[in-house]
Amino acid sequence: MDRQQAIYDALFAAAEKGFSALFSQHPDHYFYCALMMLEAAPPCIAAISEESVEAVLDAQCSDAQEKAEERAFYRWSYADSPYFGFGYEAFFGEVDALFNQDVWDERIGEAECEQRVRDWLRIMRDVMRQLEQNGMFRAVASQDGLFINAELQPPEDAANLENARVLNDEAVFAKWYAEFQDEYDFDA
Repeated sequence: MDRQQAIYDALFAAAEKGFSALFSQHPDHYFYCALMMLEAAPPCIAAISEESVEAVLDAQCSDAQEKAEERAFYRWSYADSPYFGFGYEAFFGEVDALFNQDVWDERIGEAECEQRVRDWLRIMRDVMRQLEQNGMFRAVASQDGLFINAELQPPEDAANLENARVLNDEAVFAKWYAEFQDEYDFDA
């Protein structure tokens, strides 16, 4: 089996189990689900639901006015979601080992390392696309729709944007992009 197929198989299995467990344990209305790498760390699940935003706002804000003011921030803050990294220890052990072996191989140079991170990001996109096609997110999508993505954070180029275009229908993409276009305005 080639390297990229091994990565895909391990990541698909982990993501499928992780999202299934998340949706089973927290049958919320989700508007954001992604696979995410933070600064070239192994991928993990990121998810935000209407209910999780309300719980964070209840915990962080003292009154209705503050909740209204902070809602836009917490609505897309994967780092503040209680579901960021959900199921990592239970389901992502093989992914973690593969990633560290593949990306942090001491025998490769910096350019090869960067290429391997790009490979992982592309494979993450393919996994999210297959999960979506298999119906993974259908039953849990919020009434306003569900944005899915494969992301490297912080973004270094337009790869997250391109993944978002591929993975989402035009209306969902446009709504998300309207809030994030400044983040993706890279000097070329």
